[in-house]
Amino acid sequence: MSFMFGLIAKTAAEAFTGSSYLQDLFNSLGGRSKAVENYLGIIFFVLTTLVALYAAAQVSATREEEAKGYLDNLLVRLVSRARWLSERVLVAMAGLVVLGLAAGAIAWVGTYAQDSGVTLTKLLAAGLNTVPPGILVLGLGTMVHGLLPLYASPLAYGLIAWSFLVELVGSMVKANHYFLDLSIFHHMALAPAAEIRWDSAAIFVGFGIGAAVLGVLFFNRRDLAGL
Repeated sequence: MSFMFGLIAKTAAEAFTGSSYLQDLFNSLGGRSKAVENYLGIIFFVLTTLVALYAAAQVSATREEEAKGYLDNLLVRLVSRARWLSERVLVAMAGLVVLGLAAGAIAWVGTYAQDSGVTLTKLLAAGLNTVPPGILVLGLGTMVHGLLPLYASPLAYGLIAWSFLVELVGSMVKANHYFLDLSIFHHMALAPAAEIRWDSAAIFVGFGIGAAVLGVLFFNRRDLAGL
């Protein structure tokens, strides 16, 4: 998907340049004047949503393994509850980073083939920029799994759906920043169309990791009955 959109980035950006509506949309979302980077900023916003959905899917899969009794096959051996969940979370976080970097690198291959003028460094940074919301979703989902497992998957998917809806509607009706702040995506820049907000990214990653740690602790102490 990244390669395909990178391949058509130059042509699509030129087609969008004549649209005042799309230009206003780019500006409202934080885009800059360079058409190709504005277009790629929108594409990486979509990729950020997909990466976050991967995180939610990992929360759902972890919950399903416990609910269906698959986890029991490991827990009766020399695997603790805390070790099982913490390793699942670490693998999922590593997967998020790999997805982000791969999206950036493969998009660059597409843009390079069309001589779009976007550097590999910018697109790798844009790829990494897709990761923090996913880590936050994964961490919050893991924390809820440790406390109230039935709500882990709905919360993870619900947070993404709500954030996407707020960002989409807010950009169309020019909503105030208090409403837009309710979206996790609004706190991330549309890289490479805008400078990455490393402070927001660090906060998301910190909160995500902290929530995941709490989730592991809660999961390790939670009563197995009534699940």
